Amino acid sequence: MQIVIGLLADEEGEPLAVRVFAGNRNDPTTVVEQIQILQKQFQVEELVFVGDRGMVKSKGKEALTAAGMRYITALTDPQIRGLLGQGILPLSLFREQVCEVQADRVCYILRKNPAEAEREQHRWEDKLAKLEAQVAARNQQVREHPRCQPEAGRRALEAWTGRHKLTGLVVIKLEGTQLKLQRNEEAIRGRWSWPVAMW
Repeated sequence: MQIVIGLLADEEGEPLAVRVFAGNRNDPTTVVEQIQILQKQFQVEELVFVGDRGMVKSKGKEALTAAGMRYITALTDPQIRGLLGQGILPLSLFREQVCEVQADRVCYILRKNPAEAEREQHRWEDKLAKLEAQVAARNQQVREHPRCQPEAGRRALEAWTGRHKLTGLVVIKLEGTQLKLQRNEEAIRGRWSWPVAMW
């Protein structure tokens, strides 16, 4: 058994209002009720709501907009990809220096975080090392057991690359009975220029 507690506090951390929700309530679904508390109980007419990607989702955004309130949140990877695809945000603006773009009454704050980019590269190299080890193990298995089907091994490893978000960054080829791992260097270079911080 569990419950969800919605707590509003002042700038000193003192509780202003507490609401208890059912334990199966997601955080984003509590935003509307918290806004109503601020408006009715505390007569707040203007505020800026700050929440993470999990808190400020579509329904929360709609409620905030309907209440005439503004919000700050981070965008998800698919949202960033969509904005890049629409040409609203040029990739060239993602640098270490903070910059902003305004479009459709929304202000986007952009920055490439070098520390996060380095962590992401380490994660990629770790995944690649694991994949290379699996390819080597599968090739060894095929050499030792002639009945092994190399094509089945290739499909299994391609599924692994998909689950670990490496699709497009590497290609697994079958040369005879042996698998060969090939890096897509152009895609990899593009990946490291990808934005890693955006609000």
